[in-house]
Amino acid sequence: SAAPLARRHPANLAPVRLSGWSLAVWALVLVGRPLSALTLGAGTAVALGRKLAPVLPGRRVEAGQLAIRGHWSAAGSLAEASLREWWPLTVIAYLAGLRRAVRLIVLLATLRRAVGFPGSLRAKVADGALGLVDNLAYGLGVWQGVWRERSLRGLAPRLTQWPMKGSEGSDAEGGIKR
Repeated sequence: SAAPLARRHPANLAPVRLSGWSLAVWALVLVGRPLSALTLGAGTAVALGRKLAPVLPGRRVEAGQLAIRGHWSAAGSLAEASLREWWPLTVIAYLAGLRRAVRLIVLLATLRRAVGFPGSLRAKVADGALGLVDNLAYGLGVWQGVWRERSLRGLAPRLTQWPMKGSEGSDAEGGIKR
């Protein structure tokens, strides 16, 4: 149902919602450019600090920490989507030789799921196995819907941007973030 829902409600349904800057940071990491990713991530932290200076005077460190947390959260969201909605693309990437990048994605998603799931190691392993089956089934359903609808909307990430001066918060399409 993801593709038909994306057609009816394009602004509300996306596998991932993240900043274009975060997407760029993690794309650089995945293509083996960690120094460039670190530089871009630091630049976004400085830019956010400047943007929030009127609201958080003298607290640029906190603003930088917000940017870093945002990039880290985006990594987990991208990793999860790569093993859920986008898993066929992840398999293709692995077969095409991007094994290191795929291993990093799997590690990030596994850590995020394990940290968020309470219980013993045995319970976490069981949750991981069931989660893998759930992800494969869900992703297959999304791809079937995309094929039926002849639209990639159900697979497309939603890129947001930082709030403009004087706005509560906006996304790339100019709508209000909730």
